Amino acid sequence: MQTVLIIALSLHVLSSVFWAGSSFTLARTGGLGGEKLLFPQIGAATVAIVTGATLWRLVHEGSFGLSEQILSGWRDRGAGRDCRAGHRRRRRSPAAAQ
Repeated sequence: MQTVLIIALSLHVLSSVFWAGSSFTLARTGGLGGEKLLFPQIGAATVAIVTGATLWRLVHEGSFGLSEQILSGWRDRGAGRDCRAGHRRRRRSPAAAQ
């Protein structure tokens, strides 16, 4: 099981870093060369999601404790709740309506 865990974790991190890095690069360059990165990004996103689900099954199977609830967004505690509340406040501000 340790070998599968190490391989899944490595693939998850590598594909996620490529996916995020290429997305930031495309945003920074105004989308230049985006057509060349379309399929590599789709592939990296697919690998990141599949390996993430694999990691969830390997590490968190059989329990839905506090750490699993936080990872799944089940609990509205901490920074996630605060960010969403701040986003709602900014969206409703009078300056945004103008």
